[in-house]
Amino acid sequence: MVDKLALIDPAGFPIEFPWTVRLVRVTVIGELLFSLIGGETLVKGIANDFFDPKHVEMFSTQYREAMQYKGFLRAILSTFRTGVAEDDLGAYQQIARSGHAAILFWGREDRTIAFKHSEDLIALIPQIEFHAIDDAGHIPHYERPEIVNPLLIEFLGR
Repeated sequence: MVDKLALIDPAGFPIEFPWTVRLVRVTVIGELLFSLIGGETLVKGIANDFFDPKHVEMFSTQYREAMQYKGFLRAILSTFRTGVAEDDLGAYQQIARSGHAAILFWGREDRTIAFKHSEDLIALIPQIEFHAIDDAGHIPHYERPEIVNPLLIEFLGR
């Protein structure tokens, strides 16, 4: 059912999470922490995802709006609990085996998932088309849409 795949600073590589993230994985404790401090803690953490601080306030405002929807924080908590951001490269190996066209964007200044992991992903998926995005952190499509969007549109149109 999938024809093409676009990856942007993807998870799955070793990340050292702070003790607070490990604690929210515990049932009941995670719900309690998220209800008390979860939302604003997530918003503050967003600042680390950007290379250029000028994007932080606008993105934070949009993120706060999204947090108002029922189930948003619960979905984030579920993401932490399922380990989606942990060291698990099996999905990438499946992409390689499928032979599907894939494109990868990675911000050179990514502090969330280090840029050095782009080399690992390229080795795992030999057919991937890679674009390193200068002056961008973990969200290059937001920080540098003038670069990412045309490349993505062209890739999807092929």
